[in-house]
Amino acid sequence: MNDPTRVPLWPYPREGERVSYPKTHMTDMRPGSRWILHVVDYVEQLMRDGQVDGVFLDSLGARPWNKLADWESWPQQEKDAWTDGTIDLVRRLDEKRRAINPGFIIVSNGAWDRGDAHGLSGERYVDGIMLEHPKLGSKWHEKQAGKPFGDLGHRRVLVVAHGPDEARAWAKVNGVTHVCSQFGAQEYEHPTEPPVPFEPLRDRKASSSK
Repeated sequence: MNDPTRVPLWPYPREGERVSYPKTHMTDMRPGSRWILHVVDYVEQLMRDGQVDGVFLDSLGARPWNKLADWESWPQQEKDAWTDGTIDLVRRLDEKRRAINPGFIIVSNGAWDRGDAHGLSGERYVDGIMLEHPKLGSKWHEKQAGKPFGDLGHRRVLVVAHGPDEARAWAKVNGVTHVCSQFGAQEYEHPTEPPVPFEPLRDRKASSSK
């Protein structure tokens, strides 16, 4: 918002108290918040400019997954308010892209299954999710990878694996469309050799690809 002091913060249990990553504060994710409307306006402009294929919504899903957020300690009403807000955000973004550029891709870095049905409606508004360092053989992660997600025809499920061998194994899991290998801080700074060859998906109309 051009000035960090202007960003509205999550108001519970006291404004600015919740943290999900070191030296940060969680933003106000209640439905219709100024922060959500700002994000929607910003991404809408990206859709209109046509210079990118889509957006990757980091740290977004039915719940915060970072341990620092201490999600399990949140009162149920607060949990539901957060989930309702994240769904509101992707719903608004999906509505914009359907009107402006249906080929625009939306992927969230977080699952919409928080352990109950409350967040599952968010899945219909995104093209897929990223699973970051999932446990190989985890039935829960495999279930998330196999979800249908949105109906615009350009589904994406990304897996960041622990090393190239795991990446190649995840590439064979039903529903996974992209894999990469990132193991350790150094590999986050410098991309590793692709563990599987690139394959064009050709599932978007030429008019929506830039």
